[in-house]
Amino acid sequence: MGVEQIFARVRTGDREALGLLYDVLGSRVYGVALNALNGVGPAAEVTTDVFVELWRRAPNLRLPAGALAPWVMLDAHRRAVKRRASGVGRWRETSRADGSAASDELDRPW
Repeated sequence: MGVEQIFARVRTGDREALGLLYDVLGSRVYGVALNALNGVGPAAEVTTDVFVELWRRAPNLRLPAGALAPWVMLDAHRRAVKRRASGVGRWRETSRADGSAASDELDRPW
């Protein structure tokens, strides 16, 4: 079953189909987000956001044949870039007490 057929089921509220769609596109979405963010946590959050939004918009989302996967990837890219620009979840380099650099601290909005 192809992406378009799976999405047709998602449109009807089929949660299992959303899981199938995630199985097909999830790793690509995650890769797009990870490439833009360089952080596994933020990339996972963007991936989740993309599929939640897809679920929310599915009943009214009308795309030409073959356009679903590119639309999903573009949404992932836009969300990741927006998140990176906002500075939320961006990794930063910090100094340790001994003067050496540490790059394992996550910027947090709180």
